[in-house]
Amino acid sequence: MESTADPARAGGRAANILTIQAGKRAFLKQNVALLAFWPILCFIVGALLWLTIQSQLQTDRNALCKDALNDAAALSRAYARDLTRSIEQVDQASLLIQYRWQQSHRAMPLEQLLQDGLFTGSRFAVVTIIDRNGVPLSGTSASASPAALTGLDHFQFHRNETSHRLHIGEPPAGRVFGKAVVQFSRRLEMPDGSFDGVVLIAVQPEYFASFYDAASLGRTGLLAFAGSDGELRMARIGAG
Repeated sequence: MESTADPARAGGRAANILTIQAGKRAFLKQNVALLAFWPILCFIVGALLWLTIQSQLQTDRNALCKDALNDAAALSRAYARDLTRSIEQVDQASLLIQYRWQQSHRAMPLEQLLQDGLFTGSRFAVVTIIDRNGVPLSGTSASASPAALTGLDHFQFHRNETSHRLHIGEPPAGRVFGKAVVQFSRRLEMPDGSFDGVVLIAVQPEYFASFYDAASLGRTGLLAFAGSDGELRMARIGAG
């Protein structure tokens, strides 16, 4: 009895296995589209999520760039106002010296104005009157040689031009005054209108950046101003 029952059971198991395998093949054949749908759906969802994240990151970057540009524009406008006021103060000082010198018939001692405190403060590095030959007549640059002064940008400009406006010269990089300065000057004239020298007020470039500290500029910020000739007068880099 045992020898005949074992083959029967083995045959039954084999039949069951074949039936199960056939059922699996039939299920896969009937539902292949459904089985492929889920991986495709996961891929599409992942791609949409990635695109959404990238779009949001780009939006955030654009917003940060816009805010940075707005901040830079606001800082530039504020600096332009402060710079204008500073230049106007120097301009008024040069007009006063020009007027007093010409009214005194070239006899006003500029040292008296300095002693009266008119030009106190670190911003005025040099205040002087230079005659038509480049000789300092009065002020704080008596040690400068006439040859050096006549070669400066401001002296050449006023000797060759009859303009009465304030002239902002190029920084001479310390070759005359021992330090880098921004030159503000006005033409002096004889009663007949001929060239008679210049009023020179030299200001250290750092003064024009003293309104803003490194924190205001940021790590890589740049604050600078240049003349209409394209020459840089002052530049300051941020904390970086």
